[in-house]
Amino acid sequence: MKGADANTIVVGIDGSTCGEQALHCAIAEAEASGRRLLIVHAWSWMSDAMVRPFDEPESKKVGAATLRHAETEARRHNVDVQIRLFEGPAAKGLIEASHGAAMLVVGSHGYRRLAKTLLGSVSHECVEHAPCPVLVVPPDPG
Repeated sequence: MKGADANTIVVGIDGSTCGEQALHCAIAEAEASGRRLLIVHAWSWMSDAMVRPFDEPESKKVGAATLRHAETEARRHNVDVQIRLFEGPAAKGLIEASHGAAMLVVGSHGYRRLAKTLLGSVSHECVEHAPCPVLVVPPDPG
């Protein structure tokens, strides 16, 4: 996966509330700084392979729809935006996409909160390994 450039803010979304908050934070930062926004979403065959092994995975379709929604939201704020859907582990894809970027923005919790706690969170992996500054957006307490 190709990385970004120094005029780009990368944000990871997963359709969760924290992902939405990360998106809004990244949009505000892109708007204020005049930077581009690269919105990234990961999907996995593992979540659908046992159900329909030969069809396009539902998680890929949902991911594409999630990205289109996020792209529309960013464009409403007159932000130059690109979207990227990739198959694989979220942290790996976000780290790769953030090579050369000004910043990576992620939510602190996604949909698989328990699994992330047991296996290591995406945000933690990004903080540990991303080649650029990482902003971890905490959940809204309200």
